[in-house]
Amino acid sequence: MIAVLAVADSVTLIKCMRVRGLPELLRKRYSRVIVPQAVFANVVEAGRGLGKPHVVDLEKDFAKGFFERKSAPRGVSEALVAEGLGAGEAEAVALAKEVEADELLVDEKPARKIAVRLGIHSMPLAALIIAGAQKKAVSRENAKKMLEELLAKNYRISAAHYISIIEMVDEA
Repeated sequence: MIAVLAVADSVTLIKCMRVRGLPELLRKRYSRVIVPQAVFANVVEAGRGLGKPHVVDLEKDFAKGFFERKSAPRGVSEALVAEGLGAGEAEAVALAKEVEADELLVDEKPARKIAVRLGIHSMPLAALIIAGAQKKAVSRENAKKMLEELLAKNYRISAAHYISIIEMVDEA
């Protein structure tokens, strides 16, 4: 189920590290995940200062080389901020384009729209869970538990989208 290379934004990375089973699913799907410098500063450095528990696991994955910190091309990411993206999202989109990532791990709709415009395949966390169930990297039961835990951590999806996700997981 390896899709070789992904780039992650802040919100997606934080939510992923806070849901049981999602970090393992990331490791099954990707050989490496690039984390933009702005995302690293927001998630790891700020999280460490605030004593966030997810930072310990993230730092272990950085030490093992699964996560790699990389600076984004400056002019491109600045232009994307001007289009309304946050610094982490802009750097993630710019890096995904630069390194020709297989997938961009991002959930926010404006970033996904820009990614599509730039020819970048985006992968929201709900889609990652569905793909994991379809590829048998995670059981249907665990996929549903991950989705429930995401929702409990303020993951926003409509009721109709939730129903369609559950149906896709059930069909996996």
